[in-house]
Parts: sequence; structure tokens; C-alpha cells
Amino acid sequence: LIGDGGVAALCENLRLDSLAAALQGGEDYELILTCEPAAASALAAGLLTATGTLLTVIGEVAAGEPEITWVGAAGEPVRIRAGYEHFRE
Repeated sequence: LIGDGGVAALCENLRLDSLAAALQGGEDYELILTCEPAAASALAAGLLTATGTLLTVIGEVAAGEPEITWVGAAGEPVRIRAGYEHFRE
């Protein structure tokens, strides 16, 4: 979001701080990101040190057909439908 030229220009025109808009704007309750599995621990430590914010690993991206799978309490995979897509045409 912050590095996107259009978003940066919009924030500049509206006299908004783009970092604050990304972290505090809208109805988002949490940010979601992807990273290499080997980088997760270092990223979590850096985020905690820099901002006091905890990073929680919630899943992984795997090759194959697009699907969302939840792992249940007993460790069993549970396939779920994708949620609403706000920007789908």
C-alpha cells in the first residue's frame, strides 16, 4: 500500500500520512502479509521491537489449485469457500 504510486499520490493530495493510512485507516482490524517462512521469526522480532506489535503466523501459501483450507482443532483440513471480493468487477 505505502509503496504504491497511486496511493502515495492520493495521500499526498489529501495531506494524509501514507503510513498512518495503511496502519490505521479504514475498517481493517489487522494487516495481513506474506513472507518467506524462514523470514517470519526475524520479521516478527523486528516488528515487535520497532512498534510493540505482535505478528502471528496464521498459515502458508502453497502451490496447487486455489483454495482456502482451515486446519481444525483436531488437525483435520476443512475446506472453506472464499469470502466476498470487494473489488471484483
